[in-house]
Amino acid sequence: MSGMDESNNLAEAVWGFIEAHRLILPDEYVIVAVSGGADSMALLEVLSSRAADKGVTLAVAHVDHCLREESAGDAQFVSAAAKRYGLEYFECKVDVHQHRRQCGQGIEQTARALRYEFLANCAEEWGAQKVAVAHHADDNVETILYRAIRGSHMRGLMGMPVSRRLAGCTARLIRPMLGARRRQIEAFCQARSIAWRTDKTNADTSYRRNFIRHELLPLLRERLNVRVDEAMLRLAGAAASTEHVLVDLAKAAVESAMQIRKRDQEPFSAETITDEHSLVKTFLPPFSYFDRQVLLAQTLTVQSYALRQILESAGAPMRELTAARLAEARAVLQDDGPGAVSIPGGWSISRQGEHVVVEASAAADPFCPAVPLGRGVVKLRDAVVKCEILSVLQVDVARHIASHPAGVELLDADKVQGAMTIRKRQDGDRFVPLGASGHRSVSDFLTDIKLPHWQRRQVWCICDSAGIIYLAPLRIDHRVRITPQTRRVLRIRLMPSR
Repeated sequence: MSGMDESNNLAEAVWGFIEAHRLILPDEYVIVAVSGGADSMALLEVLSSRAADKGVTLAVAHVDHCLREESAGDAQFVSAAAKRYGLEYFECKVDVHQHRRQCGQGIEQTARALRYEFLANCAEEWGAQKVAVAHHADDNVETILYRAIRGSHMRGLMGMPVSRRLAGCTARLIRPMLGARRRQIEAFCQARSIAWRTDKTNADTSYRRNFIRHELLPLLRERLNVRVDEAMLRLAGAAASTEHVLVDLAKAAVESAMQIRKRDQEPFSAETITDEHSLVKTFLPPFSYFDRQVLLAQTLTVQSYALRQILESAGAPMRELTAARLAEARAVLQDDGPGAVSIPGGWSISRQGEHVVVEASAAADPFCPAVPLGRGVVKLRDAVVKCEILSVLQVDVARHIASHPAGVELLDADKVQGAMTIRKRQDGDRFVPLGASGHRSVSDFLTDIKLPHWQRRQVWCICDSAGIIYLAPLRIDHRVRITPQTRRVLRIRLMPSR
């Protein structure tokens, strides 16, 4: 095939790929990530050639990673290209080495994270629906091979997704050239006289991707399979088909395991919440516990997929849910397995009787600042607290005692000492439960009312300078109770944040 044929075919193929996958819709705003290399310059040309006809508005974004002496020249080159195309231009300069020292990751991972963070910020600022990057089929082959060598689970073997949500914004990251080969792209640039910048570090095989591209893949083509690239892409297709089946099976298992949650949980209202256990359940994150036997009834593979869905829904970082991490989580299901394991991102999964519980780790509990009496709302991760001071004449205390609305407590405001704070429980916490004659440890109190351990993380301590005044949402301290002598009432409302 001639260079001109490949040039013409590339533009047609990319726009056909875009339409087949509905990557760009009419009237959308699209940011094109341009490094200045052949791939991104080709993408910019292809998208610009038909953007006006499609009613699409483009902008260009470039990140200077400060990793090479030539990086400033790259930025000037891309800026000039954006100006030639008449497009809005966004640029960011980041010190990858400095960030690497702070986060403890490798250069490639740090640069990637900073790049996508900038693209997400650009998308939010400009109101873009899509952010287009220039990854192509050869990039995908390298990714699939690397993940296979690492022992990635099925999702990893699928390679790069054509489209995915871009973290930190509402836009989606799209890869319009994922069906194109590197040789097509370079032929396109040569035929159209498109200049590009050459990154000298692309030849440095100390970088993982460069080693795969320049040494490993050529060796595999020479010694094992001349068509190894096509084999990797077929593997990705097979992995995608298998992944979809397993995801559906896991979804059904998770929904079945969640049914006990749906049956047991009562709505948040005074009429339906009549005991302390139900009240605490109100503040649990949605679907935070699951029927262990339902999950155990699945095959080991479906168990892993189900746990991954559960943990991702809870907020665990997808990149941290490796096959090894999921195997650790799966062991929690077994009677002789560990009682709990920690998940990166501030979560844990534990076995509590016949339930599997996903909850925030203690280390991830948010700090709660002091709240001035009489005004202020504190928004926590899983609850909202509102405090207000009222005259006793404004409050029907008798009616409150009779109905005891869920999550609402009345205290004698004049018995509260100093400023209030809200926090999670700590070792050694003590208070005098309403109606009790002496101090009790909070731990003993929770044991006495038989509150399950997996619900105890949802208990808050609202304190004044003298100690706990409200073990929320369970019991106030006896010293701040309403009496006939009360003149001012502190009303505390504790509500789920969802």
